[in-house]
Order: sequence, then structure tokens, then C-alpha cells
Amino acid sequence: MRLDVADNSTGYQVLQTGHWICFDQPQEEDSLILKPNMDIYHKEAQAGEGGGGGRPFIDACYAVYSIRKVDYQEPFWEIDQKIAKLLSELDGKGNSSRAPIDFLRDTMEGYTAFRKIQRYFELRSKGQRKTPEEEELFKKLGEDPAIKPYLTPTAST
Repeated sequence: MRLDVADNSTGYQVLQTGHWICFDQPQEEDSLILKPNMDIYHKEAQAGEGGGGGRPFIDACYAVYSIRKVDYQEPFWEIDQKIAKLLSELDGKGNSSRAPIDFLRDTMEGYTAFRKIQRYFELRSKGQRKTPEEEELFKKLGEDPAIKPYLTPTAST
């Protein structure tokens, strides 16, 4: 399947927001229903299912595409969304598992390495004016395996 703008001079959005379902063979549109979890069910109501759809649709292969209008004005928006999702998953909502904790651990390790690199270059810029404690920290940071690959060859001297 290929989604392209038919005419570059079109003054409106050709592809509208919503859910688009592609089947590998034609289907009767009125006989199916799309559930909130993006699964397709037959429309017939069965007892005990609240009348919201019958049996799952397994008669053909299909793909559900969700098209949303998203305006990225700031790159921080995406980071804020990831933080919000992470916090909700850590709070027990969503697909809580080990993944959010691993993601948070990786993020914190990256942040810690970044701060070490910042401190390393800060100390390097001091040159000979470093205190003995700062000189010791500078050498220790220069040998830290977490940040050593990111230091330039001239940076470690």
C-alpha cells in the first residue's frame, strides 16, 4: 500500500485523520466493527458481550492504520510525551512491565554519562589551575569506561 499526495498543488489535506483498514480481499463494510484496541469484530451481537460486537474477525488478513494530524513545533514535546507515558506506566497504568524501568535506567545512565563528560571538559578547561582533588577527579573521569569512548584523543591528555 502506498499513500501519496495525488496533486502537489492541492490546497487541502488529502489524507484525513482517522482509522484506515486495508484487507487482503474485499469485505462488506457494514458487517464489521473496529474495537478500541484496533481489532476487528463481526457486528452481530452475542449474549454476554454487551452487544458491542460479536466474534473476532479472522476471515482475512488486514492492517489498521491510524492517521493523526500532529504538528511538531518543539522537539521537547516528544520528550514530554515520553516522560508522561513513562510516568503513567510506572504508576501502574498501561502496559506495565519491566520495560519502563529498563527505559528509565538507560535514560539515567545516559544522563549520568553526559554529566561526567561535561564535568571532564569543565576540569580540562581549567588547565594547570586545578586543585589536587580536581586533578584526581579529572584523571578518574578520563579513565571511566562509560565515557572514555566519547573523549577525543586530545581531550584525555
